[in-house]
Amino acid sequence: MPWKPKVNENIQIKKTEEGDILIDILSGKLFKLNNTGSDILHLCNGKNEINMIVSQLQKNYDKVKEEEVVSYLENLKRIGLVI
Repeated sequence: MPWKPKVNENIQIKKTEEGDILIDILSGKLFKLNNTGSDILHLCNGKNEINMIVSQLQKNYDKVKEEEVVSYLENLKRIGLVI
């Protein structure tokens, strides 16, 4: 079954002009994402497969590579921001 990333329910998101600040309410850790990272995160709703996320990003950004998006999402998963 294809991965449909979803923001971890323990993460609170605060929007800023430069991107999002994420707060892990269990650990108290803070993470800052730039606008591109924030756009990727907001597409992680548990419904979008990777190819759909890439397709949406390509509407707003030039030269979006699926392997870079996958790598980024795997890093977010590794640190517990998405599941």
